[in-house]
Amino acid sequence: MPRRSFLPSLLVALALAGCGSSAPATATASASGDLSEARAAVERARAVGAEAEAPTELRAATSRLIQAEAALADGDAARAARFSREATVDARLAEATVLASRARTQAALADEVRELRAAIAAQ
Repeated sequence: MPRRSFLPSLLVALALAGCGSSAPATATASASGDLSEARAAVERARAVGAEAEAPTELRAATSRLIQAEAALADGDAARAARFSREATVDARLAEATVLASRARTQAALADEVRELRAAIAAQ
């Protein structure tokens, strides 16, 4: 009877065990990355003035961010990732709302300037 080495089987078992234990670490790392992105998005929204010009959207983003942080602290990476992505979307909406409002204001001012220039030129 040929003698079989158990080394290949051991290596396969160790490799599979290593793969199994890295999945939660990968999920947590992914959730942490999503959370970092959400924090940055909320900060960008605040920086453009969302607290004054898009408070509802910013509150939603902040609330989701708090939920994401709590979920990650509880070890629920999937929930943390979901709340982080939602916070990012809400924060981007807040930022876009502010920027769109400013663009409308700037366009209105540009129209007024054109009208004034036309009135001056007509005199």
